[in-house]
Amino acid sequence: GALSSAAAWYSLNFFQFRSRLTRRIDDALGVFSDHAVPGVIGGILTGVFADPNITKYVTPGLTGALYGNPYQVVIQLLGAAVVIVYDAVMTNTEQVSPLLVVSGF
Repeated sequence: GALSSAAAWYSLNFFQFRSRLTRRIDDALGVFSDHAVPGVIGGILTGVFADPNITKYVTPGLTGALYGNPYQVVIQLLGAAVVIVYDAVMTNTEQVSPLLVVSGF
């Protein structure tokens, strides 16, 4: 708990206040630094620490890198990349073709 709290705090301070890239993003509530960064880190670390005693209830046979399956980290990285690309495409789609809101309904 303490490590994840520290990671979220550090990502907020770095991405919201120090990074030139994210200073141009209108993110008054710090959603990117509070959700995207810890989410990607947690997803990747799931590929590292996936315990077979826990995963047997959901996905039998799948384990993390510490339990002999380093390929799971690659799968987690690929999943994170797919989500990032999807979000980028959908964000740009919204800018090209904005949502039409009809008043009066």
